[in-house]
Order: sequence, then structure tokens, then C-alpha cells
Amino acid sequence: MLPHPAAKVGLSPAKGKREFSPRRTRDRQISHSYLSLPRNDMTALSIPSAMLRPVLVRVVLLLGLAFLLLPAVAAPVEPVPPLIPAPQDAAWTAGNFDATQYRLSAPPAAATATAALQEILGPPTPGPHLIQFQSADTNLPPESYTLDIASDRITITAPQPAGFFYAVQTLRQLLPPGHSTRLVPAGHIHDWPAFSLRGFMHDTGRNFQTLDSLKQQLEIFAHYKINVFHWHLTDNPAWRIESHAFPQLNDPKFQTRDPGGIYTYAQIRDLIAFARARHIIVLPELDMPGHSACFQHALGYSMGSPQGMDALEKIIDEFCDEIPAADRPYLHLGSDEVHIKNPTQFMTRMLQAVRRHGSQPVIWNPGLKADDQTVVQLWREGPAAAAAIPHNIPYLDSGAGYLNNYDPLLLVQRYFFHQPCFLPQGNHQALGGILCCWPDVRVADKVNILRQNTVWPGLLTFAESFWHGQAQDQPQYLSVLPPVASEPLIRYREFEDRLAYHRDTFFAGQPFPFVKSARIPWRIIGPFLRATNQPGDFPFPPEQAIADHYPSARGTNALSWHEVNGGTILLSDHLKQSATGTAYALTWIHTDTPRTIHAWFGFEAPHRSNRQCGGIPLAGQWDSFGGTLLVNQTPVPGPVWQQPGQNRHLQATWFTPANEVPYTDEEFYWTRPPAEVPLRAGWNQILIRVPCGYAGQSWTFTFVPVKPAPNAQRWIEDESLEFSLNPPLAP
Repeated sequence: MLPHPAAKVGLSPAKGKREFSPRRTRDRQISHSYLSLPRNDMTALSIPSAMLRPVLVRVVLLLGLAFLLLPAVAAPVEPVPPLIPAPQDAAWTAGNFDATQYRLSAPPAAATATAALQEILGPPTPGPHLIQFQSADTNLPPESYTLDIASDRITITAPQPAGFFYAVQTLRQLLPPGHSTRLVPAGHIHDWPAFSLRGFMHDTGRNFQTLDSLKQQLEIFAHYKINVFHWHLTDNPAWRIESHAFPQLNDPKFQTRDPGGIYTYAQIRDLIAFARARHIIVLPELDMPGHSACFQHALGYSMGSPQGMDALEKIIDEFCDEIPAADRPYLHLGSDEVHIKNPTQFMTRMLQAVRRHGSQPVIWNPGLKADDQTVVQLWREGPAAAAAIPHNIPYLDSGAGYLNNYDPLLLVQRYFFHQPCFLPQGNHQALGGILCCWPDVRVADKVNILRQNTVWPGLLTFAESFWHGQAQDQPQYLSVLPPVASEPLIRYREFEDRLAYHRDTFFAGQPFPFVKSARIPWRIIGPFLRATNQPGDFPFPPEQAIADHYPSARGTNALSWHEVNGGTILLSDHLKQSATGTAYALTWIHTDTPRTIHAWFGFEAPHRSNRQCGGIPLAGQWDSFGGTLLVNQTPVPGPVWQQPGQNRHLQATWFTPANEVPYTDEEFYWTRPPAEVPLRAGWNQILIRVPCGYAGQSWTFTFVPVKPAPNAQRWIEDESLEFSLNPPLAP
């Protein structure tokens, strides 16, 4: 890895440029706002070097941010499109490169990059403007690149083909689709990844996806510098790999989901070649010895038995004979969530089988133990994740949380504040990470994998963190946003702006469940404890009058309000959760005229790995446990549900018939029609009752005003409304 340059914040009027290094040290940077501000000459700002003492760093950063946001003194020019992931070092200058006609000069090492470039710009033609690829010092990080953009030429310098390719992906974002002109803003970018492996995992063992669908997704992976596709090919419902030695593994009668859904070796080689052209490594996973019900039903014995081990060695031999070693540098063996009598013997035999074919084995951790040369993929979350980091063993970080386990807004927040591998940058041990999508529940229409899980917003946030890096781990912000006006929240809101720009610019027609919401303030209070004869919709004093304090149910300490912010609030991180407790959330919204707004609104959203949840409410209700929305002390009626009262499961549903019932749109606030919320002119009180219904519930609520996007069939944030916790004319 290249050492980081010193942070640069300032202006150079003589050169007519604004400079800013976003760097990995996010806690010391202002934000990535330079990526979307107009590139103008401005009055110089001089900051004495003495002010850069550590005790004053945060003050200087906030002053710098305020200066960058001042109105420009020169005539405005086209703003620089926001980049994801943010480059390590960038400086923008006056002028543009006109890419309408361009000449091309490139060495053979840039073949994949020039192919990608021509997909964006079309073929080169004679003209005065040149795009030039040049080889750089091979001692530089292999995926690094330098991008110099002047009015007459673009020069891309890189040590390896991947660097050339990623430079073109940055150009793609600087020249977004739909623009009538092909002007690339002038400037200099020097960029490299903080971590060498940055992956995404799909579970096609449980829910089969076609090759065309996977290719479409890999194309987008490449645009955001993701370089590993972890392909989970086998699980309890099906063995998806063609098998010559044991054709019964492919017999539809042994597949409990998507029968007949397998990948031939020709298709696997095809996808690997497609990925290779985009500098993506395919990491196949043959899950063993657990998650193997299909294997056992088809062959009549378990993987951990002597016959099972013999069969698995033949399967590995066949797979490696069909897929050349160069196309499978890694082979994942699963190994988690299982207990067998002979774990050491089993793992020794399987690891040897993989290594004799020239692949590096990868396993899950927690899982069966392996030797120190095996890469482990960490899947614990929270404090246990950091404690699980092995000593002198290469590892991959999947500990920020699975895509299927979190609501969209909480998930983006988690990935933004999680420090990859709990380090600022990778090394020979901390290889990077993989973002995992595990929709264990059967998915009927596979497009719903992308709709019901936060795939694209999560991927872009993951790409930001694992390419750009994070200076420190901030677990206190994984589900609780930083305080209003704090530097971490300023950075997060700036990232929200970039993410929304990419949603609107590059994902038209694609599911993209995300809206900006960090600006929404709340006061929360509770829990008010219900008596055994009081239902979840029992009204407590905040519904009659708002006061600073309320006596508790048992006459002990008074309950008082806490200030928080965000579109989704996980109450258990702020209040003491009780299965008989009710909390309230309060804010005010201002509108100039009476109108009905739309809002993403809901309570507990089920994890897509199983169906544990209160289920679909009864007709006219918002929540199965009595939660509701009151506007100016008047309840807003809930929807007319298509399946009222269905899908209530207060315990995990793995290995039960409930997991075979696909989720529907009305079960998630981000896939069903938004709530209609009537507002009067002026300030409106928004009060949300949030009862907890059972132990282990995800005690959350979501409220975000939204509006239809102008050019896409989706809902986006409605920023025309003003929020306040202290309105001048509060009811």
C-alpha cells in the first residue's frame, strides 16, 4: 500500500484549483463535499500551521467545511459529479476535456480498460483530443492508478491492468449517462484501494439466479471497484453445480427449491470469463459438511461419513478438472453451523483436496477449525467480531452485518461507520471483506432479492468503506447516528448526498431502497410499562399532552425525552427494551400550505433470513402490536392489507414450512405504497406510538417523507419539508 500523503485542505488561486485529499483518515477529514461543489477560483484561505495541532484539528476541519460551502466569487461552472468510492487523493482544476471525439493510445495491458472506455464513449476517431494509457512503476499497488485530465488530453497511468480498468470506472462516473455534452472535468486523481479483496456474495444454493441476472449484477460490481464474486453454489435446498460423478445431485426430485436450477460447467466457465474481463475473481463455495440436506437425500449418506468424504473428494477433483486453476485461485468450503464426529479428519482431507489442485481454501469463522494457511471469513457481528480476529491467519471481514438482516437505512449507516477488518488499511493478514446476501426464505420472483434487500445501496456503501478505508472503528454509530452538527454526522450526510446522486443517475429502473434521512430529528421516551390487562394500543400520557417528564408506571424515576435523529430508529439502542413496554417518538413538520404528504412509515421489518416477526397487521392498523401514527393528536388510519393478520411468527422459522412462504411487498415499508399523511398549514405535531410485542423483537420505527422521483418509478426523499424539535408555534 502507498503511504498516505499529508491531508490537504486549501485553495491555490495561482493555479486556479481547489485541493482536497479525502484519504482514509475519515475522522480527520472534512467530508467528500469537494466531489460535488462547483470548480471555481476563490479567494485564498490561509490557515496558520500552528492551528493544525491535534487538539484543534476538529475545529479547523469544521471551519474548512464552512469555507468550502461559501458561495463562489467566480462565475459558476459545471459541478464535479460525486464519486463512489471516493478517491484517495483528488484536485480539480478549471476547464474540461471534450470526449465527443478522441484519439486513443494504449499498451496491451490496458485492453480491458480500453474496451470499457469504448462502451462508454464509443470507438475512437481522429481528432485533437487524446486519451492515453501509460504503464507505471510495477512496485505500486497493483490496482492503483493516476488520472490526469487536461483540456487536450487524459492520461491514465497504472502499474497493472486492473488499475487502468478502475481509472475508466472513475471516468464513467465523471461522465454520467444522459448528459448532452461529453465534458470531463479537469483535474488530477491518484487512487488506490485500502483493501485488496472487496467482494459480494449471492446465495444461489437457496434461491437460484440465472446466469444473465448474475452477469448484469457483476457489471455493476465492476463499476464500483468490487473485485470478488463469492458464489454460494450449494445448500440445503439444492446442489447447483453440474455433477458427472454423482448425477443424482442434479435430479430435480432432490431439489426443494427452484427444481432443475443448476449451472453447467460451461456456464460456470462462462461466468468466470465474464468476471475476469471486469477484474473480478469468482470465489465458488461448495458448502460442507453442513447445509447439505440435498446431498444427503440424493446420495443416502452424510458428508461427514466415510462415504461422504470419498464422494466430496471426487466432487472437488471433478470441479477442479473442469475449472482451470487460474480461474479458481480460491475455493470456499463453508464448514460453519455443523457438528460432526471427526472434524479434524474431515477438514484435513478437504483442505488437501483443494490444495493439490492449486487453490487457496477459504472457510467460515465460526466454523470447523482449519490450519493457519486457510483463509477465514469472519461472520460474527458487534464486539464478538473484533474479538474473533485470528492471529497470523489471513481473514476476510463479513462482520458489519448481512444485507438481509437490516432495514435499508440502518444498513447503509452500519456499512459507513464500520471499519473494515478493524484496521485503517489492509495487509498480508487483513485481506478485505465480502458483503453477504442471505435471503434464506424462498424468493419466488428473484428480482425481489434486489427489492427486499438493500443490495445496491449496501454495495455502494461497502465499496466506499473497503476501497477508501476508515480511520477508526466507530461501533457507537452503527445503529445510532452521531449527534446533530457533529463532524461524523456531517460526513455521513455528505455520503447520503452522494448515494442519492448515484441512485438517481446510474440506477434508473433498478431497485434502490434508500432515501436520505439523517436530518430528521426526534425526541423519544419510554418505556411506559403496560399492565397485564392493557393491550399494545393502550394510550399513555404523551397522547394527551406533551410534557418534559412523566412519572414511570411503578412510581420510580420519571421518564424524560431523549434527542436522536434519523429515518429509522432502533429504540433498543436508546431505551430499556421490555416486551410490555411502549415508547413514543415526537417531531414537528412545517409546510406552507395544507397538503397530504407521503412517507415511508412502518415498524418492525422482518429479516429476510427467516420469518420471525409480528406479521401483517389487521385492516386499518399500522402494527400488529398496536403501534400507530398520530398527526396533530389524530390517528392516521392504516392500510387495507391484502393478507391481514397473516405471517405472525414470534420465533425463528428456519427449517419450518413458514420459510417456504415468499415475502410480499406489503410486508416491508420500502416496497409497499408509502403512507399518506395529512398536514395542515404551519407546524404539525408527529407522534408515533411504538409498543414492544415480544422478547427479541426488532424494536424499531421508520418515518421519512418521500415523493415520486421525476424520471424513475421510485420514491425519493421529500426535502421540501422543515423539521424541528422546538417549533415557534408547536401545538
